[in-house]
Amino acid sequence: MQAKRWELNLYSFYDHTGMERHLEKMAAKGWLLDSIGTTLWRYRRIEPQRLRFSVAYYPDATESDPITPSEGELTFWDYCAQAGWVRAANRAQLHIFYNTDESAVPIETEAVTQVETLHRAAKKNYLLSLWLLLGMALFYTGFGILGNSFLALADILARRTTFSMCLAVPTMFLISLSELIGYYRWRRRAVRNAHELGRFTPTRSLPGVQLLTWLLLALITLSVLTDSQTVRRSFLAYFAAFFIVRLTHSILRRMNASATVNRTVTIIVDILVFLVLFVVFLPRLAQEPPPPNAEPYEYTHLSMGGKKTTTEYAYHDPLPLYVEDLTETDYDRYSCKREDSSTPLVTRQIFSQETRWGDWDSDAPELRCTTYDIKLALLFDPCLQGKLDEYADRKWSMMDYREADAAPWGADRAWQLWDTEDSTPCDSWLLVYGRRIVIIDMDSIEMDGARMALVGERLGK
Repeated sequence: MQAKRWELNLYSFYDHTGMERHLEKMAAKGWLLDSIGTTLWRYRRIEPQRLRFSVAYYPDATESDPITPSEGELTFWDYCAQAGWVRAANRAQLHIFYNTDESAVPIETEAVTQVETLHRAAKKNYLLSLWLLLGMALFYTGFGILGNSFLALADILARRTTFSMCLAVPTMFLISLSELIGYYRWRRRAVRNAHELGRFTPTRSLPGVQLLTWLLLALITLSVLTDSQTVRRSFLAYFAAFFIVRLTHSILRRMNASATVNRTVTIIVDILVFLVLFVVFLPRLAQEPPPPNAEPYEYTHLSMGGKKTTTEYAYHDPLPLYVEDLTETDYDRYSCKREDSSTPLVTRQIFSQETRWGDWDSDAPELRCTTYDIKLALLFDPCLQGKLDEYADRKWSMMDYREADAAPWGADRAWQLWDTEDSTPCDSWLLVYGRRIVIIDMDSIEMDGARMALVGERLGK
């Protein structure tokens, strides 16, 4: 028979009413709380029985205290034990007791004292963490807007890193705002009821919101871990840095270092670890290794220090459309590169056929194309408009899309890019096929009906 059981904590720090009722139900099923962590609770098997639980708060404790209980905590536990309350588990300010006597005198008998004690405990970690989380959500919202201001919606939703951020920031905002609103609304009622009526006010949290939050965080983690090798390595590096900091904190607690020493050393280690991470590891991790189908080559060019030799890569990826399909060329050193990215909302494919760096005398035609498959119908119009406005939204740009005849392309709609300064058309088109957006740029390739139809046949499906 299973002796231990772990459970995800879905209750807010201040929701003692919800926790007490839940723990009583678990005891009736034969599970007694054994320990509590940041996110997980551990139970041990017991004979099913009716137990009464009480969640009490000890404001003087902190997360950095030594693992050996302080004199104050021992006195507090002894006081509870005299009333028949047995300590089940504790972590920092949160202490949970149980009693076999369902009519036992409560640990807290004064409503005003209970409310103020809980608030003093909440200010130590719970509320501070929530305000910091809310600030981070707002910061990353502004950072994301500025950092992606030149990206259209389709590109943001097609990249797993930006898609993850689109999930992570609202999740952070949801956690912090819902918890803060819930706590302060309860506190306002609790203070009034305690002073005017002398009674306790039951607490209530939202386990559904907590569960949704954890599911979103799991989805974000999965999205990051299935991204490019650089993103995965960076994520794992951040996780390793976080693990080192937490391990340092835990070791100091077990060594019974004082809370002040623990906080000071942990902050120093935190700074050193992240300095090493940003200065040493991340620049190296950002260097994506070339894929197996990349052919290295060198070319010479002029730089500030004179002539310089640089290594580049020619790719040999399979493409849905080649320059040779549209026109004749005797150039045989093309780099054919393809990049696919996909999220639950948008699939993007970027491919190009370009001459190699250093072949400055070549006038061979080139081909560049990006396709977007919008999986959610309600996102199609915003994604399309975002691509159409991609140049119009840039004040320095002199380019703009103008609608063109879609029939030769076999498309639903078509636009051609124009140079608004000279009022001349460019060799670049935006085409729509159902919920697929195709942007194709064909340098030095004169398009006619047959070639347009071939583009539609190859890219419009």
